[in-house]
Amino acid sequence: MGRRGRELASELYGDAEGYHATASEVSLAWHAAGLEKQVTMTRGVAPHGSADCTADVFRHRFPDGRMGSDPSLSRREHGAHFLEAGVEDAWEAYRAFVGQA
Repeated sequence: MGRRGRELASELYGDAEGYHATASEVSLAWHAAGLEKQVTMTRGVAPHGSADCTADVFRHRFPDGRMGSDPSLSRREHGAHFLEAGVEDAWEAYRAFVGQA
């Protein structure tokens, strides 16, 4: 995620963004799919920790896959903003790569 995306995630979700199964990831997926799932999500921030472990240990540490995140904060309309931020960040990185920054 680029600078704009990180800033947006911080603004919308603060410390609840986390590292995996994040609110920004879910919001972007819902936007891309054109829907917002009506599912019950566990509220609250998932445990933090390292993913530097075996698959069995990972499943024990993070049984629902969330790492420090609260995807219940996700909104389809947020996904549109993350897409726009991502395009702007990618374009900026491309211009810097080709020396047009």
